[in-house]
Amino acid sequence: FFRFHGTLDHLQGVILRLYFDVIPPGLREHALASLPIDGVHVDSAYHIALHDVVGLEVDLEIVVREALEDDVPDPMVYTVSHFSVEQRMAVADAWADVGTFALARGNVTTAVNAFRRSVHWIHGHPPAVTQLAAVLAAFGYLDDACECVGMLDPPAPALASALKSEFAFCPTLHINDETNKFHPLTMLLLQLATLTVIFVASLWWVQRQAAVDGTVSQSSADKKFTRKPQQPHRGRLKV
Repeated sequence: FFRFHGTLDHLQGVILRLYFDVIPPGLREHALASLPIDGVHVDSAYHIALHDVVGLEVDLEIVVREALEDDVPDPMVYTVSHFSVEQRMAVADAWADVGTFALARGNVTTAVNAFRRSVHWIHGHPPAVTQLAAVLAAFGYLDDACECVGMLDPPAPALASALKSEFAFCPTLHINDETNKFHPLTMLLLQLATLTVIFVASLWWVQRQAAVDGTVSQSSADKKFTRKPQQPHRGRLKV
């Protein structure tokens, strides 16, 4: 189930997941705190969750294969697009739970693979993406963590605040804040600039019209007061 090309497999931290032997401090405790069970039962809960999600994928594949037997006879060409959103979400949720249990057990590599599988079924699956980002950040792959967080759709205000707190090093999480903060001021400046252009254009037109009118008036006046040159005297000259 983990031998597939995942959406995030280009990330350096995901590529090196096989070498994540020691879980960073705090990562396991955070996973344990998020579970509704006692830490003593994590192992059994992990195995049950893994068994259930594998069985769920197999059952769904059988259902889809029977439904699309005539259209898609080769099982190798099945993709997640052949499943309904509800089916995909159920599988993605289940794999995210497996990843959380794996972290609680201290098995980082399995956790990363489970989160990969979850994102494979639902692109940008919030629980899987945020936990994978936390793992990558804990191992020092901050850029990879930020790219994971960037997959999320615009979150609700409460979740957005939590993400900004946990992943404060990700600049993309603060872009919208700056945009929203200065948006009214930007709009005001644009409006003032537009009014200024209109005012300058109007003033130029008025001055130009006044200049044209002045030129016409001066031309008329010149014509009115200009006399014809006198003809030379044709009489006899006095000697």
